[in-house]
Amino acid sequence: MFNATLTYAQTVLAQQDKGIDVAAFMEGLATYFEILPTEAYAAGISYSDDIDKAEAVLLDILDKHEKVLDNPEPVVKVHELGESSVNFVVRPWVKTDDYWETYWALTKEVKQRFDKEGISIPFPQRDVHVREKKPV
Repeated sequence: MFNATLTYAQTVLAQQDKGIDVAAFMEGLATYFEILPTEAYAAGISYSDDIDKAEAVLLDILDKHEKVLDNPEPVVKVHELGESSVNFVVRPWVKTDDYWETYWALTKEVKQRFDKEGISIPFPQRDVHVREKKPV
């Protein structure tokens, strides 16, 4: 048994020797590294808001943004029932070079559209009950 570090060319040749279509293999790698999902983030709504409406708004935002790719298809799903909000996971796919610009633009658009549509983004709240200790 031995260990060796293979060069990129050796790796490609090894794939070719196994009967793998190297052109397709390389195209797949190039696509993988060129098109990445933006970091999934949660968009939370109030428990009193309409889940279906919020999901439709989020999908519409992704559908209309020019840098969000159609393939792979963006993902918007109810992710969790949090302490103060119903949270969606929002995962659009973009080209690597468009990542930050798209991330920031979508975050801004979600806030603006939620405001326009009357969908609230709650903030964590706590009810504090003060009890007076009775003298013994």
